[in-house]
Amino acid sequence: MRTGWEAIVALALDEDLGVGDITSLSTVAAGTMSRGTIVAKAPGVMSGLTVAAEVFRRVDASISFVPLLEDGQRFTPGRAIAEVAGPAHGLLAGERVALNLLQRLAGVATLTAAMSLYSCWAAASSGIGQWARGSRSRSRRASSVCSMT
Repeated sequence: MRTGWEAIVALALDEDLGVGDITSLSTVAAGTMSRGTIVAKAPGVMSGLTVAAEVFRRVDASISFVPLLEDGQRFTPGRAIAEVAGPAHGLLAGERVALNLLQRLAGVATLTAAMSLYSCWAAASSGIGQWARGSRSRSRRASSVCSMT
């Protein structure tokens, strides 16, 4: 039995494709090769590239998925996130699931980073070192760790 993200990928592909991508199969000639670039539409923090790669691998193992960022890396709108190439049927069959999972995981990473930054700002600006005797150096360390995100 699969658990974790592998199970989510399998479930999402089963739900999305069912018996196959009927539109692509009826409109794109068999054997057609294609390529594409996944591009960010909004700023964020990257997460989920290995999951997106797994989606394409499960749809068609001959698809090339090349991540252009690393998980945890910040990006801006217009930034290329990954490149894909391979049989058009496979790319079209996997793109919706891959993009949905990337958006979800990058969204979670982005919100987590924002909350972490806010929490660090709140801790640093609250003067916690002023009233907690002997904790000033630890408070400064916590604030410096926060500034690394």
